[in-house]
Amino acid sequence: MRLLLLILGLCCVAGSGSYRRLRPDDEARFYQTGAAAFQGRSIHLHLSPAPFLKAPRKVKPTSVGQVYHLYTYRRVKFLVHPRNPYYEQFRRKRKTGKIVCVKGKVMRFEKEIGMAVLIHRIRAMPKPKRPRS
Repeated sequence: MRLLLLILGLCCVAGSGSYRRLRPDDEARFYQTGAAAFQGRSIHLHLSPAPFLKAPRKVKPTSVGQVYHLYTYRRVKFLVHPRNPYYEQFRRKRKTGKIVCVKGKVMRFEKEIGMAVLIHRIRAMPKPKRPRS
């Protein structure tokens, strides 16, 4: 179990250097393929807070290991460790009417999870103000 945590921790550190912000055309392909087109990439997304306001589904990404929280948005799965400090802060401060900024790595997991974004960082952001005409 410690080995799994070490491996997942190293994935987070190794993949955290450069997150690729998805352009609108990339984002469309990301959702259409269920994130599969971006497997192995570190990504940066802004999305609706709606899926994160519901209770998470609790899953084990490997046959031996800890329980993670799973959210689904537009057919894409988002996986986060409940003790992730960014996630803990996000859950304490979450409010509706904001955008959620997610940084993570697209990975394939075993069992029923399949392709998912392993969240490294998550935070709520205010909605961008529309410029006055």
